[in-house]
Amino acid sequence: MRFGTDPDLTGRMIALSGASSMEMTHSLRASLDAILVGVGTVQKDNPSLSVRLVPGESPLPLVVDPRLETPEGCKLLTSGACRRPWLLSLAGGGPGCDAAAFAARAERLRAAGATVLECASDPACPRRVALGPALVRVAGSASVRSVMVEGGARIIASVLGQSGRKPDEAERSLAQYVVVTVAPVFVGGTRAVASPLAPPATLAHDASAPRPRTDFPALVGGSVYQLGSDIIVHGRV
Repeated sequence: MRFGTDPDLTGRMIALSGASSMEMTHSLRASLDAILVGVGTVQKDNPSLSVRLVPGESPLPLVVDPRLETPEGCKLLTSGACRRPWLLSLAGGGPGCDAAAFAARAERLRAAGATVLECASDPACPRRVALGPALVRVAGSASVRSVMVEGGARIIASVLGQSGRKPDEAERSLAQYVVVTVAPVFVGGTRAVASPLAPPATLAHDASAPRPRTDFPALVGGSVYQLGSDIIVHGRV
């Protein structure tokens, strides 16, 4: 999971990753079956999610899009260089969504080449897609065995938040391996993860003491190396 760009205060994207890091990202894309982003990333960045900098086949784009808000003019639906995406939505768009308008959007998006997969909602938040069951369905329908999670912040937080932090929780983990690119640029004001990844503090914790790091997802057997001007941190979760 990694970011290559982040927005500044005006919303304009900042290219943070260096050339070598971008080649690494495209190599990762070429080695995996699918690439996962949220609809917000599609709306803001209009990404291609393709392999361009190295030889290889582009992964299948998966867009978490509960209400089918993917722009019909985005590159994923109009560019000949992009694979057509699978849109992971909620049935009828979820609570509060106009079912008729949702059905009309689904028809237009399918006509543009998208595959719309209606998924179960997250029990903790009915307006969000339950990512684990959704990815299981994708695996069964599209022969997807590996997925690269590229963003945005909410999707990364959701995937990491469902990653097991104890050996007996491994079967419930969504994230298995993490790659973090650290660019030597001081931007400020941006967060790669949208929300805290640990559960609320329990009575077992002293409220006056810092939370133990074991409460949070962590890298296991991590490694660090320099790639061009960037630092790469990677390891199992």
